[in-house]
Amino acid sequence: MKRSIERKLERVRKDLNEMAETRGIQDPLVLQQSQFLDELVNRFLRQQHGKKAIPRPTGRTKGLPLS
Repeated sequence: MKRSIERKLERVRKDLNEMAETRGIQDPLVLQQSQFLDELVNRFLRQQHGKKAIPRPTGRTKGLPLS
């Protein structure tokens, strides 16, 4: 199941990169989807490793709850 989730996250990341190339990196939808993907990845990592997510200082995960 872990591998299946990883594949899905990679597919979403690839789709998001393609969307950013066509719409532009500052497009509101791209920014929203990027933030959503960051949150999903953080939750997945916390669940897999029992760690708290570390928000990137300049990333869109800044300010998200860590618990």
